Amino acid sequence: MAETFDQHISAANSVFDAMQGSLQGAGPLFQEFQSIAAQVRQIPNIGSQAADNLKAILDDPSLPQDVKHSRTTKIGANVEHIVTTADRDVRARLDAFERGLLEAVLPPPLSDSKSLLVRQELELLINAMRPVAKPGDVQRPVPSLLGIFTDFAENSQNLDHLSEILGAWGQAQMVASGEKANISALRNNIAKRVADSPGGNPVIKGALKALPQVRGHVMAYTQAAKFRAEQANPTNQGKLNALKVIRNNTDARYI
Repeated sequence: MAETFDQHISAANSVFDAMQGSLQGAGPLFQEFQSIAAQVRQIPNIGSQAADNLKAILDDPSLPQDVKHSRTTKIGANVEHIVTTADRDVRARLDAFERGLLEAVLPPPLSDSKSLLVRQELELLINAMRPVAKPGDVQRPVPSLLGIFTDFAENSQNLDHLSEILGAWGQAQMVASGEKANISALRNNIAKRVADSPGGNPVIKGALKALPQVRGHVMAYTQAAKFRAEQANPTNQGKLNALKVIRNNTDARYI
């Protein structure tokens, strides 16, 4: 069983190494992923520390059985929570990292002169997609700007249009249409469409495609941590917790 977990960790390390290597030269994004990789690789050590502390307690002949039981139970009561918290922290950082990658693929703002021309083009397109109802017309649902602008990103290769939609003009249009709450979703939708389109920065786009595999391998580290702790306790109840580096004044053996 231990060999299986070691193999999973080895496979996970390879995935994280490949991603880190692909981001060489990507500046802050490389540094952030390097930090995430270092953090996730520490998770199994939590289980190892817990196992060492459990063994020390169980092997101590000076401790009465009830004391041993109390202390090992206290360790066991916290392991799942600590490792789960570590897992959640890493995944939250990967989510933020993904947002950084998506921002990196978005087109830059336009110059003022070009911006004015592009706005005029967009206004004509929007009016064509949202015709004004005339008396006697059958009422139909008006398409949302979120949908219209997302369709632009889906069907158009015009990055100038997307740049203007993402800028102050596009945001003003969303607010005027009562869709202020959708501005963040619009930005995310457009970024994902651009990331899937040809061209652009291959390093950033490659990282976005590889990220689901990276996320999938986080579990290898967390499960290894739990296994190492569980193996050390002969009274394992399946919910042992690994020790955490002290953040408060609690004795490290019993966190």
